[in-house]
Amino acid sequence: MNISEVTLFDSGETRSLACSRLTSPVLSDPDGSPSHDPEYYIQDDMAIFLVEHRLFKVHRYFLERESEIFRWIFLCPPRPEGTEGRTDDNPIPLPGVMRYEFKALLDYFYNGMHDDFCLSLAEWIFILTISSRYDMDKLRQRAIRQIISHRPRIDPVEKIVLAEKHNIPDWLAPAYASLCQRANPLEEWEAERLGMRVTVKLARAREAVREFPPHETWFPANVGEPPSGIADYEPYDTHHVNRTVNEVFWPTSERRESQT
Repeated sequence: MNISEVTLFDSGETRSLACSRLTSPVLSDPDGSPSHDPEYYIQDDMAIFLVEHRLFKVHRYFLERESEIFRWIFLCPPRPEGTEGRTDDNPIPLPGVMRYEFKALLDYFYNGMHDDFCLSLAEWIFILTISSRYDMDKLRQRAIRQIISHRPRIDPVEKIVLAEKHNIPDWLAPAYASLCQRANPLEEWEAERLGMRVTVKLARAREAVREFPPHETWFPANVGEPPSGIADYEPYDTHHVNRTVNEVFWPTSERRESQT
């Protein structure tokens, strides 16, 4: 062990600290030179991106590690004006990406290891969007888990829109069931987001669910209005609601065709 003394100056006073440095054997190749660690000897460059008229300069490593699409982007041959991503005048454009999506992705890459790291529901949705666009499968699965476990829960209309946009079929049935349980019918803006087909089927499912009375013990007065303080209230029989949703949205004929 080598001990070296370091002198620090603090408020005019001199203090001495003993700094210890452990020496360990260096692994070498047969020719005597140090060998590269196969995982953490990183050949990395910075890249400049243009996202919504905003320039970002970041390490390529995380993007290359998580996305084959980015790996192909970095392998593109240079254009006549030069290699993209080297200068502010010639950045790599990311069309269709919002800068808030890209910033949420970078926040996760650069700060995700810290205990106090916390993303909002909106930021996890940003990460879901950009990870789906660039085939970042592991990060996409992480975003899906975080969105599902978030409290308060994601709005079921938003959940349906995201499920259809990003191909997450497991989200659809629970979200449809939640809207069937809800006291109030769809608002106009919700119907616009969901589209005609889903809106019509939801109306049909809600009518079918209400053919049976709600849980009397939870609901002595106003049908569809949960007692205060109950966030995830489900007044109707869960089995009946789930069966109705499946029959309306995935009729037997459609399920049979999808299986063939």
